[in-house]
Amino acid sequence: LIRVPMWEQLDGAWSRKVEHMVLSGDSSRSFDQKIGKSVFWRGTDSQVPAQDCNPEIHHSCIVNSETARYFPRLRLGELSNALPRRIDARLSGVKPRAVAIGLDRVYRKLELLDRKPRDWSIEEQLRRRFLLDMDGSSQSTRLYWALLSNSLVLKQA
Repeated sequence: LIRVPMWEQLDGAWSRKVEHMVLSGDSSRSFDQKIGKSVFWRGTDSQVPAQDCNPEIHHSCIVNSETARYFPRLRLGELSNALPRRIDARLSGVKPRAVAIGLDRVYRKLELLDRKPRDWSIEEQLRRRFLLDMDGSSQSTRLYWALLSNSLVLKQA
């Protein structure tokens, strides 16, 4: 496995823009001024196979209450449901290929999806004390800006 940075990160303009936004917007906000006592994460259902499932790679090609634990982002949502005072994690979006086969309805039924799915801005997430970086299907840009912030960043292993 060779990890290659996303093209946005190879372009210095993106990195400088995000760095400036985080450092100028978050530097005046101390850790104590941030909100939340639980670890916060929002993201999509990347890494969940939809129309591209390979039984040799994935534990299951079916997503339901019994198999959600095999997919790290769905498992995180389940942990959030079980430990709401410690973890605030929801899917904030569903990939189009997953919507096409009805996985959005499965996620709603399992209470893994935000009530009103949307993109959370970096600025909104920077207001949180504890941020979680969770692997997906590509390199995380969240880890870059989160580590520049005054938030405590946890990285899923």
